[in-house]
Amino acid sequence: MNQTIMKFQVEFQSEEGTTRLAAILKRNQEKGSPSRNMDDRLLTFLKQEAELAEYLLQQRKAEEEMAHVSENDWVYLHELSVLYDKFKKFDEMTGPEEEPNDDDELAQSSLTVQKALSSMVGYTQDGSFLTDEFISKYLEDDPEKEMLTFDFCGQAKLFKTFPLTDPARHTIVTKFVDAILAHPRMKDLTGLNMANSCLGSDFFVHLADRCLGDESMLPKLHIINAETNYLTEPGIVALSKCIADRKTFKYLQVVKLENQKNPLSSKAEEILAKALCVNRSVVIMSLRVRGLLEKQLIGNYEVRNIDLLRQARRRHAIESGTLQERKRNEMEEFFDKIAADDPSITEVNLVGNIKFQGLSSEEKVKAGQAFARNAHVTTVMMSTLGLDDTFAEALGGALESNTTIETLLLDSNSFSGEGIKSLFAGLSKNSTVVEMQVRHQSKTTASTDEEVLPDLLEPN
Repeated sequence: MNQTIMKFQVEFQSEEGTTRLAAILKRNQEKGSPSRNMDDRLLTFLKQEAELAEYLLQQRKAEEEMAHVSENDWVYLHELSVLYDKFKKFDEMTGPEEEPNDDDELAQSSLTVQKALSSMVGYTQDGSFLTDEFISKYLEDDPEKEMLTFDFCGQAKLFKTFPLTDPARHTIVTKFVDAILAHPRMKDLTGLNMANSCLGSDFFVHLADRCLGDESMLPKLHIINAETNYLTEPGIVALSKCIADRKTFKYLQVVKLENQKNPLSSKAEEILAKALCVNRSVVIMSLRVRGLLEKQLIGNYEVRNIDLLRQARRRHAIESGTLQERKRNEMEEFFDKIAADDPSITEVNLVGNIKFQGLSSEEKVKAGQAFARNAHVTTVMMSTLGLDDTFAEALGGALESNTTIETLLLDSNSFSGEGIKSLFAGLSKNSTVVEMQVRHQSKTTASTDEEVLPDLLEPN
């Protein structure tokens, strides 16, 4: 019940709406503004800020730990890169479809009939129909792609027959998951397609109970598609536990969770972001995230994992002697010229530049370092590029020796307090920069970091 609004202007079509709104406004005006304890509000605000700072600190620590990759991890990442490239190749294959031959049509017709017949199975409350034969009817084998998918997409009858309020629901969901995991071909399963099947969170809760920490369960699982269902916080939390555990679903790279009946809770989004922070396999997380911070983090972790696959490919090619040096692209050559002190370049304006954003993490660091010995560039505008702390550290180091840059605009990037401190440390030894902007960063700068910034800038 709202007790604070005193004035509200809107044109209702109905007289009833106008009358009811007038009554609410009159009640609030007669009652007056509720008394507010400013101390309580301040304490609540400070508590929220402290919790956010602690959350960001823990995320940063986890990110730093994930940045260290062991030799065994590089072997694992190369396996992931091979798997990702193989599936990506088939996903990107386009062009005119071939005319189906009689054998293709017969096979497709047979599969359709099988699914239609299986949907007519008598769903008994004891779950006795959930056998190997039942599961086999939904297995789709593609030898060319080396894919075996349990395709239950659109099969909503089972969970509609046993809704959440049905006493037999727990038995059915438990036996359904157990039947999948007990199937003779479970170890070959690469895809789990449960889209648009009226799936609830209890499916993933039991799947996590069975699979968490057990490498023998669905060891080749690559894709989970649970779009257009009824997943809520418990299901996302359960799935997040599997994603965060290095022994569970080691080769899972694609997770599709779009279009759930109800929006996810903030807690579910936060837990999912934390899980992806410590996961190196997932490169596609298809999900509508409302929290701006969590959305940014999830996107960053996807990009990080894709970059790790790129590095793993390159390392393997160097070790096997198959590396073929590629021609450096236009953006890379641009910063090569800056590093070589090309006198024709006096301004760098890359605001929101897509080509720069497509550079690898290594090349972005090189871009920051390129200004160290340059004596011709006077203006640098690199806002809205997703630049992170590693770039800030590289650029901060370059600023220590640079003697020509006067204007430095770095708004709307992803610097945390650590990155800002690196830039300020560089400015402390710089004598030419007269204007610098680092506003609107996607990461929050902790108050402890802000306190030391003036000290860092004091020598400038």
